Amino acid sequence: MKLIELEQNTPQWHEYRKSRIGASDFALFACHKGLSKPIFTIDFYGHIYNKRNDIHLKDNIYMQHGRDREPFLREYYTNKYNVVCEAVVGEHDHHRGIFTSYDGYNPFNHTGLEIKTSFSTSDKFEEKMQYYVYQIVHQMYVGDLKYIDVLFEFKNGEIIERRYCKGDLPISYSRWCELCWEYLDELHNENNDDAIALLEQYDNLSKEIKILEDNKQILLNKIKELNILGVQGNFTISQSERKSYKYAEYCKDNNITLDDTYLSVSNSLRITKRSEQ
Repeated sequence: MKLIELEQNTPQWHEYRKSRIGASDFALFACHKGLSKPIFTIDFYGHIYNKRNDIHLKDNIYMQHGRDREPFLREYYTNKYNVVCEAVVGEHDHHRGIFTSYDGYNPFNHTGLEIKTSFSTSDKFEEKMQYYVYQIVHQMYVGDLKYIDVLFEFKNGEIIERRYCKGDLPISYSRWCELCWEYLDELHNENNDDAIALLEQYDNLSKEIKILEDNKQILLNKIKELNILGVQGNFTISQSERKSYKYAEYCKDNNITLDDTYLSVSNSLRITKRSEQ
């Protein structure tokens, strides 16, 4: 592993990471591939959009709390185990597009430290680690470390510690490499100008249709206000009634859970345009 002279959370660090895959990127991509359950609301394609357009996630109380607590927890760890452990940025020896930012790295025994904080209680540890373990995967394989210690602080200062060795990781080195390259291909995929032109036409037409539908509803409301039924010129106006049962609400109200026997899956193309920053 090659250590990079960058301070985390600086403009230079953000510039460096936007064209590469780091540990948090890998964890999100692993979740996107179905290897873990989501614990964040951001979707993978939104993440790629933000990186391509150099949009940083806005700080929230959880992120700020983690940054505030990190120095204290790193000091707690180093004093408890009498070790050297500093925050560093490391790059894979053979792949410059793959890097990781360690909350702590000990160069003397080639081990790492990952610090997490949460406002929830410690009974959520396993639930959260099923997602975060893929950050550990990335950090372990980038630096070929002996082990990584996780220091997880929960509500009221309760701390859970766990050590991860390579044998504890859920995927192999080769599978990790495959996923890294797949992520980087997605990140660096060139835009298709023909596709973008069609999408712009589609978006403009959707906006026009929305305006027409709104105007149509306004006219229908005015016709209803006239309270006319029967024949009007070439038009016939009549009342119609359609009934339908709200099965989903019924199941919810009666605590009914359906098994996969009644599950149907359909696929459709969903096209959305993100608001310009």
